[in-house]
Amino acid sequence: MNAYDKGDLVRVTATFTNSAGAATDPTAVTCRVKSPTATTVYVYGTDAALVKDATGVFHLDVSAATAGQWYYRWEGTGAVEQADEGAFVVTASAFD
Repeated sequence: MNAYDKGDLVRVTATFTNSAGAATDPTAVTCRVKSPTATTVYVYGTDAALVKDATGVFHLDVSAATAGQWYYRWEGTGAVEQADEGAFVVTASAFD
């Protein structure tokens, strides 16, 4: 599991593929981010923070403002139905 310093900008990415393995855009893409204090849902096309880099490839930059365990979940629905989860740790600052 990756570890970051409090205050880092953490990029989480997802690649969605069809049954043949080719990168394909889902009809809808969301990314849920669970910090130690809250859960935020980002929707592609609504939230500018969720960015499409290429066909089937998306990223979200997360401001790691709170120390602790963070989780994220990508979800694609419609034309491609896939989900993927991940996690990272944010270490506390000696200056807090």
